[in-house]
Amino acid sequence: LRAWLQAARGSGDPGSVAGTVFVAQQKGSVFATAQCREVVWEYQPGECVTARGLPQDTNGIVVLPIEPTGAVQVGNFVVKRSAEPAAAAPCSVAAAAAATLAP
Repeated sequence: LRAWLQAARGSGDPGSVAGTVFVAQQKGSVFATAQCREVVWEYQPGECVTARGLPQDTNGIVVLPIEPTGAVQVGNFVVKRSAEPAAAAPCSVAAAAAATLAP
């Protein structure tokens, strides 16, 4: 994961990260945004998220914006697979978060 993060940050291209799938190694929270600590969903080990953009350092914590919305702490995840075509099935955490945030 460390090598992936360094490569992602070095590229500066959000498209190089978008679509990468991560799997949770421990339970944690999906936050409303990278800068906001409002919890919108809880995830469990084994659930996955799909990156939406570059990882960001927010007050010393590296967070990753995820699809369709929200952000997670990178340290709770490992890379499951690199970016794939948009036709890939959505991850369970992302789908649940989207349903929670829907009007």
